[in-house]
Amino acid sequence: MPALKVFRSELLWIQFYIVQLVLTLLVGSELASAQVNQPTLDQVNKLFDFAQDTQPGSFYPPVKTQQANELGVDWFFRFYPGSKTYAAVSINGSGEYAAGKVFVLGGPFGKDILYVESLATLLTMIEAAQRLDDDGDGVANAFDEFPEDQTRHSAINIRQTEMVVSIPELTNEES
Repeated sequence: MPALKVFRSELLWIQFYIVQLVLTLLVGSELASAQVNQPTLDQVNKLFDFAQDTQPGSFYPPVKTQQANELGVDWFFRFYPGSKTYAAVSINGSGEYAAGKVFVLGGPFGKDILYVESLATLLTMIEAAQRLDDDGDGVANAFDEFPEDQTRHSAINIRQTEMVVSIPELTNEES
């Protein structure tokens, strides 16, 4: 069997192409994940509207969503002059202010920027609450009735600035 001869210069070119391929894949996946996390105005409005409806003492009067660039990041935000509260979602940031992170500032939340949760997580919680809200008040809570045969459910109660998720324990029959 003849030996394959690879010259040193060819080996360097092969290594160069491998490194270039790896970098392209890494940068491409980073850009793809940033695009996945990048919030839309409709998503942000759904969150802000929900906050206004369920926490009117913290987010009033109702206002429109605006866009700005602060701290080198583009933001969707609302400023509620009645409560002196800002609610903001990072559009394209990274690190501490990564795209899709939700923050509040001012009013009942204090003078420091407070990270709340990712927009995706909050929207999932809102959708779950709306599915379980059978009395039509916009929030799944103790006033909602569940079918008698439903032994396992999850509900979201939003009180003041904290979200409490309750999931009843499974019985032996459900395990």
